[in-house]
Amino acid sequence: MSQLEPAMMLQLQGLYINPEKRKELQEKASIRTVELEAELEELLKKKVNFSSPKQLQTLLYIDLGLPVQYKRRKTANEERKITADAGALRKLNQKVSHPVLERIMELKKLIKLSTGFLNVDTSPTSRVHTCYNVTGATMSRENKGFIIDDEDSYKSFGRWSSSKSIILPFGSGNLQNNPKKARKMYTAPEGYVFLQADYMQAEAVVVSYLINDIRLKQMFQEAYGKPKSYIQEKGLDVHRITAATMFNVPVAKVTAEQRSIGKTLRHALSYSAGPAVIANRLDCQLKDAKYFLKLYHASCPQLSIWHSRIQDNLKRTRTLHNLFGRKHYFLDRWGDSLFRSAYSFIPQSTVGDLLNKALVALYQQHGNDIDLVLQLHDAIYCLVKQSELNDQAKKIREVMKIPLTHKSETFFIDVDFAVGPSWGEQEPFEIAED
Repeated sequence: MSQLEPAMMLQLQGLYINPEKRKELQEKASIRTVELEAELEELLKKKVNFSSPKQLQTLLYIDLGLPVQYKRRKTANEERKITADAGALRKLNQKVSHPVLERIMELKKLIKLSTGFLNVDTSPTSRVHTCYNVTGATMSRENKGFIIDDEDSYKSFGRWSSSKSIILPFGSGNLQNNPKKARKMYTAPEGYVFLQADYMQAEAVVVSYLINDIRLKQMFQEAYGKPKSYIQEKGLDVHRITAATMFNVPVAKVTAEQRSIGKTLRHALSYSAGPAVIANRLDCQLKDAKYFLKLYHASCPQLSIWHSRIQDNLKRTRTLHNLFGRKHYFLDRWGDSLFRSAYSFIPQSTVGDLLNKALVALYQQHGNDIDLVLQLHDAIYCLVKQSELNDQAKKIREVMKIPLTHKSETFFIDVDFAVGPSWGEQEPFEIAED
């Protein structure tokens, strides 16, 4: 209930769009669209309506001979249906490198950008409005660009979503899903900047305490509050440490490829992704994915033990509690889908609640001197005067410093800042201490 007032304030306040910047982005998108259409016509020697599913399927699977993609079936007996939707294009692009495919993907993104995100109705004061749904969102099962499993959707356990405003009919609806290019038209007034505050590697921190990974807990404790230069110098990088443990090499010797593998596996296996998902994400053979899984579990046996504890709790009560004590009943059919949802509940809902508590505290304590403008799942955005940037960031960091406790251990998740002239143009920012 405490979230309602700041949510309504954000909804009614809206977010300013710079008309000149929007026009510039629209013109750039239009020019590039024309270029892509000409390039595709030259490559294909004919015109194709890329918005037509039938014509696109014919082009991809018959004319170009690319591997046919099918919609996910709910049962094994269901008829297989060919698709050329956005998911199919992504999978094809991971499997093959083709100049036509690459241009089609870019073209479809530009069309969506132009018709959906840039072409929005604005209020007389050039603002867009959205409705925040504070009881939680149902979102595509994707985390940091990584598809966690092949379900169509999942509950995000307390994170806000947004939809078309029922009060002020200006905007495209879901404000939170704006791509980075479209975010550039949401600019700060002269003398002000956008300040983004989010929790650093929040779910990884929570999971490290849930599974009692002593090495990672020590790393997060040492890194807390330290400048990025110190973190880089000391090698306090969760993905490098994961890779070092997996491949049994010193942290300093971890290669970029090994770090990438460690990062992918950490994001995936906290929620029990299978070898097929890993193979798809790493673009490797299934046998290699199985090897990486075996290597990771051998280096982090605590994870499987934690998953077993979650299943035991579900057997007894079908109920889990996050680190703030909020409970959730899991009443779906018993099986892997239920387990994956349960594994994700505590870290995701804890981080979601943490951010929402910070937002409410900022609104209640500093609503008169800190201009809240946006909530974006894992981040809070404010407009601050350039001359007051450092002081305002200090206030925000202090409010966001909320203790978490697990089995008598109290810990904090650090806050990361970025700053820029618009929502879509942000650079890392570090607080200058006195």
